[in-house]
Amino acid sequence: ILNVFTFVSATYITLDMFFTTGSGNMTVSSWNTFRYFTIDSNILCGVVCLIYTIINIVNFKGGRSIPKWLTLLKSSLTAAITVTLITCIVFLGPTMGFIAIFYGKNLFLHAINPLAAMIAYMFFEEGRLNWKESLFSILPTFVYSLFYIPFILTNVWPDFYGFTFGGHVMFVPIVALIMYLVSYGLGIAESSIKNKINKKKD
Repeated sequence: ILNVFTFVSATYITLDMFFTTGSGNMTVSSWNTFRYFTIDSNILCGVVCLIYTIINIVNFKGGRSIPKWLTLLKSSLTAAITVTLITCIVFLGPTMGFIAIFYGKNLFLHAINPLAAMIAYMFFEEGRLNWKESLFSILPTFVYSLFYIPFILTNVWPDFYGFTFGGHVMFVPIVALIMYLVSYGLGIAESSIKNKINKKKD
């Protein structure tokens, strides 16, 4: 249910923003919607949640387990959408205002969807990952940074997350490294909880 909710919520809000406009700190529309890591992490996590649900139903009927590749993919995108939540609480909320960050549709994108994905992954899904496999959790943040960093440095995109702290580009590699480490840390933490829960079920 949580996986289906995440997919429906992320898809509906993304399409709504694409054809109309966003709210709070994300008043964008059309293709500009996908400039945001928030949208990218939500919609990709939502799609994987749907894939997981379908495969889980098929495998349950056939008595098979969830494939490793899907667990890795689910782990990395759950960590990615959790990065969105943590960033909003720790950085964007204090700098842009918590009302703007969690207003309207943003409440789902920045909090409810991440929490739903986290709970589903950690408490209700099978499969175990070790700390080496959790390195995949860095991938979504890393791939996004390949676009965000050069685009803000060349003024193709505005620094809508404020990671240059007012145009100080020396902060960019520091922030990027922090985000990679946070992604990896979340991947390890979420998979560790998942492993313990599954061990108790055995």
